Amino acid sequence: MLVINLLVLITAIVSLIIILKTFEVQRKTFNVQIKSFEEQKRPYVFLNIEKRIKIIPKSQTQIFVYTAVLKNSGLLPAFDIKVSINPDIKCKFVISFLKIKPSFIPPRGEIETDISLTDQFYIDNPDPNFLIQISYKDYDGKLYEDKEYLLSLDYMRNALHIGV
Repeated sequence: MLVINLLVLITAIVSLIIILKTFEVQRKTFNVQIKSFEEQKRPYVFLNIEKRIKIIPKSQTQIFVYTAVLKNSGLLPAFDIKVSINPDIKCKFVISFLKIKPSFIPPRGEIETDISLTDQFYIDNPDPNFLIQISYKDYDGKLYEDKEYLLSLDYMRNALHIGV
């Protein structure tokens, strides 16, 4: 009888340990799901430089320009956006969102500014590799300082572009 009671006690203790471990795993899984959901909803702001065709209205002439595009690919708006580019991009035109800090970019929105004619860009920037650092806030005021990334435009130096 003592042996049976001892076995029942050991079984109860092992069952309790298994139940507690199961609750711990479920809690961790729930926390990961919450974090994943929050990351999916947040704003995601990044900078890219694109080669685009512009048409001069008077002459209807097509020219190629480099355009700096600041995009929010997230599902929530971004506020108080700050962009740092190192080294500075030398360009003919002013990169407006570097001089005037954007206070808001809507979800899936973008701000763009032409920065240079394509021929002139590589004369002004012989080493077209730039470190980009961007910080911004969400609607709750949570600050996001994304990791610095390298924006290399070497690949576009001799790229062909088929126009409209």
